[in-house]
Amino acid sequence: MACPFLADPIDIGAQVEIKDRFYSIAGLPNIIGVLDCTHIPIKVPSGSDAADYTNQRFFHIINTQMVCDSQCLITNIDANWPGSVNDFHILRESTLYHQFQQGCFDGCLVADNDYPCLPFLMTPYLIPKPGAESCFNEALYKTRACVKTTFTMLQARFGCLKGLRVSPRRARDIIVACAILHNITIIRKEAPPCNDWIPGQNPKPLHCDNQEGTTIRDVVAAQLFASSAMQPTAVSFT
Repeated sequence: MACPFLADPIDIGAQVEIKDRFYSIAGLPNIIGVLDCTHIPIKVPSGSDAADYTNQRFFHIINTQMVCDSQCLITNIDANWPGSVNDFHILRESTLYHQFQQGCFDGCLVADNDYPCLPFLMTPYLIPKPGAESCFNEALYKTRACVKTTFTMLQARFGCLKGLRVSPRRARDIIVACAILHNITIIRKEAPPCNDWIPGQNPKPLHCDNQEGTTIRDVVAAQLFASSAMQPTAVSFT
C-alpha cells in the first residue's frame, strides 16, 4: 500500500540503512524488516460473513499484517483480512510476497513460527540444538522484538484500536490512518507512549518450512554462531 508516510522498502538507499540498524541489534545481516500480524477488535459485523471475522478466541477482529523497521516505522501494511484468516495465508496472498518472489527486494524479513522459513523469511528453529541454532534464535528474537513494540505503541497512541465500533470496511481505513499517523510521530521523533510489554518466546508452528529457506538459515546460523559465542562475523543471505 503506497503512502507518503509509509516508507517504501524498495528504495536501495533506505535498505542499506535499515540493514545496518538491524545488524546492530544482534548481528543478523541483510534484514530489511520484521513481519507479523496483529488483531484489531471490531464490533460484530452485520451480514452473513460475520463469522469470518471471528478469531480463535471468538472475538471479531481485523487481522492486520505489518512490516516495520528497527525504529518501529511501519513500511508495509495490509488491513484487508478478517480474523479467521491465518497469518501466512495473508502473506501468501499479498503483493509483498510476490514482490519478494520476483526479487524486488535486496534483503530478508524475519518473523515468528506462525510462518514457515522461506528464502526471504527467516524464522526461529522450532527445537534449537545447543550452540549455533540456539544463538541464532536468541539473535532473531532480539531482532524481531521491535514489531511487538510497534503494535503496543499503536494501541497506546490510538485507543480506538483497542476496539473499533465501525464496519470492517471503515475499520480498515482507520487502521491504515493510525499507521500513517504513527509513522509521522516516529519521523518527528516524538516520545513513545509508556508500556510494559515484554517480548515473548513461545513459538507455535503452523506451516512446513521451505527446504531452501531452512538451508539458508542453517548456513547463516553456522557462519555467525559456530563458536556459540555472540560475536557474529560478516555474512549475507544469498
